Amino acid sequence: MDCTITFSHNVYIDNTLVGYIGSNHDGSATIYIQGNKLAELSAEGIISNDGKKLGHIDDNGDVYLHDILVGEIDERDGIRFFGSALSGAIKG
Repeated sequence: MDCTITFSHNVYIDNTLVGYIGSNHDGSATIYIQGNKLAELSAEGIISNDGKKLGHIDDNGDVYLHDILVGEIDERDGIRFFGSALSGAIKG
């Protein structure tokens, strides 16, 4: 999936706005939560931090961290994390 559609859009946990996806203008973006860098996002949907793959966004727009479904690309092209799924993925 071409994840550049999410660049410069918001990040939610359930229905709460918690951050944004800032384009790096080089084909990648940075995901920020409450102003702090969470991870990098490639145009191909790879989510990483310091070069280590943490997860991905699949062709259906589903977001996975540590192979656990934790969110989706929403109807406004932002990323919506499911609060109930995050704790298991973060422990992973």
